[in-house]
Amino acid sequence: MNFDDFKYKKYDDFAVGKYEFYLEDLKKEFIEDLTNNEEYKTFFKNYDPKSIAPFILKYAEHKVHLIKCKDVFLKEEAHNKILQYREDTLERFSWIKQKKLFNLQLLWRAEKIKIKEIDLSYDFEFWEEHIDECPFLSPITAEEVNVLKEYLKLNNLDYINRFSWREWQSYGEIMPSKDDKKSYYPEFYKLYDEHFNTGDLLNLSNIRGEKEDYYWGLDWDRKKALRDEEELKNPKPPYVPIVIPEYLYGSSEELLSYVKLFEKDEHIIELFRLNDLDMQEVRRSHSDWDDENIDESLQLLFEASEPVMMEANDDYELAIVNCAQKYINQMIIQELDVVFEEYNMLAEMKITKSNNLTELMELKKTHSPRKHYDENILNGREIAGEPKDYNF
Repeated sequence: MNFDDFKYKKYDDFAVGKYEFYLEDLKKEFIEDLTNNEEYKTFFKNYDPKSIAPFILKYAEHKVHLIKCKDVFLKEEAHNKILQYREDTLERFSWIKQKKLFNLQLLWRAEKIKIKEIDLSYDFEFWEEHIDECPFLSPITAEEVNVLKEYLKLNNLDYINRFSWREWQSYGEIMPSKDDKKSYYPEFYKLYDEHFNTGDLLNLSNIRGEKEDYYWGLDWDRKKALRDEEELKNPKPPYVPIVIPEYLYGSSEELLSYVKLFEKDEHIIELFRLNDLDMQEVRRSHSDWDDENIDESLQLLFEASEPVMMEANDDYELAIVNCAQKYINQMIIQELDVVFEEYNMLAEMKITKSNNLTELMELKKTHSPRKHYDENILNGREIAGEPKDYNF
């Protein structure tokens, strides 16, 4: 299908940072239509009323996601031989920024530094999602890029785990707890620490985090006491089994059925269809994951633009997959020099992605679930007889 007349705008049509607001407005528009359009009410009346609002939210969010990722589903960029590794390279390049941000988080939690753009520990997770717009990171150095290259030369696992979920700033996930020494500290972080002697930052106390937990606990205890008091005044009536309508869970099948019934935009219908095909392929291949890795690795090596030395391995399948990752890493290492050069050029021209800092700070306030977290802690401050601010 030709998407030249697709009515929804692209990221490139907006100034830096504006696209997020456009998508948020789209989501609100979709929710408004789904909630108030009489056409849909005959469909919803067959389901549990409590399930309608969550379904509407999920449908609107998924529709926005498909609009945002249109080019991915249409695969317009994946076959460009010159730029096919640019996206992977930019992601790897951002790992340096993530590590620099995590180091700052450790210092901030230990109250060694203050950061104007950080009020709560949760703000680090916001800047994780907006790492290229983060205004308080020090410039990336050539030495840091060389450490990333060293990591890529050593590591052959990303291709196998390319769908793995990473949380670069999640302190609770990354740091080992007192009763469990296991952690998910990223391997690149370890290599960075070894090279730049930043490992001692991991031993710093989490002073700020413990304060936040204290205020959170005060608010939690008060809310629990109010709930208990209300339950004593108004005890729950005896349980009477009732028959409720079918619950609308918002599964991929339900979303697709809804699209077929009500969606009028043929481009949106096509994006839902392509997404469903991708999901079907994932489900089909899940049981044959190793075979899929082998097939993709062999195809990648067949199309490789330069020879790749395959290392010996008792497991020939793992040898093939590792060889493919080695080739990808070689391509990324070459592309890193170009990305770093562009990064320095933009820095010299004083062109940054954080010019919209005021708008970003406004967006941060609504970052879910940051708003809820913020409310709990400020309430806890009030309960403690302290000002409802972040100066603690």
